[in-house]
Amino acid sequence: MSTPFGFLSDAQRLLRQIDPDAGRTIDNATRRVYDVRRDVREFMNPNPDEDPQRSYMWEVGMTNPLNDDNSNIRFYGVTTGIPAQNNEPIKRFYAGVPYTISGKDASPKTFRLTLWDNENLEIYRFMSRWIETMQQGRDYRKVSPSTYYRDITLSLRDNSDSYDTISFVFRNCFPSEISEVPLAYNESNAINIDVIFSYNTKETL
Repeated sequence: MSTPFGFLSDAQRLLRQIDPDAGRTIDNATRRVYDVRRDVREFMNPNPDEDPQRSYMWEVGMTNPLNDDNSNIRFYGVTTGIPAQNNEPIKRFYAGVPYTISGKDASPKTFRLTLWDNENLEIYRFMSRWIETMQQGRDYRKVSPSTYYRDITLSLRDNSDSYDTISFVFRNCFPSEISEVPLAYNESNAINIDVIFSYNTKETL
């Protein structure tokens, strides 16, 4: 069975025999069709030699909020995600016809990170002390946001784990919630600490 483009080639040859001008018109139209096909192919697969980004190739790091050595926190990550980014549309009308314009940034501004913990509960103690510094704490003294604000960086890695393919920096983060940690006699899983961070801005590097 001939393809639509094969039929088009047959029609070109016939038109050239009948009317050379019409044949040239069809030639120009055909070139435009093939240009569109090439543009669509390049858009859908811009570089076929590139590997897809793997969802497990990532690491997270943060600046130190408590003067503790938490440089190894990137080794405790279990799951996370790139936060949603929302832009609230504003509806307007012109001559009775609705249209929309860009409104405010309606992103939730939260970053969820699940970490496993060791027998010393290093991660849980670290996050708990971080939250205590934001509240009255043991000394019942409130601190300024500059004391507990820290930046968190989420980096995606290439398949060889040689370099960062993209990095997301969440500015002025602080833990807003440490989720409940379930314990059960009938399970032998490692403890996971689920922490939700609030942040002010997100930057892409």
